[in-house]
Amino acid sequence: EIMDEELIRDMENLQYFHAPGVNTAVVGTVAGMLLGYGDWRRPMIGLGETADGLKVSLRCSRLLAFDGIHFGSIMRRVAEKVGGSGG
Repeated sequence: EIMDEELIRDMENLQYFHAPGVNTAVVGTVAGMLLGYGDWRRPMIGLGETADGLKVSLRCSRLLAFDGIHFGSIMRRVAEKVGGSGG
């Protein structure tokens, strides 16, 4: 089950989940919902599988966004480095 806390993996500065069975159109929505189950002080990254690769979606609390970190720019740079797009 996607809401199982064991699906949330913790790292030092972020947390993530990999949900191959979740429709990639809602991975970002699920990531936002899971912030309430994880640590809101660290961004939540959702990973969903597509036919041609991986969809990555990041959500964070508004308080983190106010710290001056532009997560969209970070995600765009990371995606470009691995041949993807986004941000």
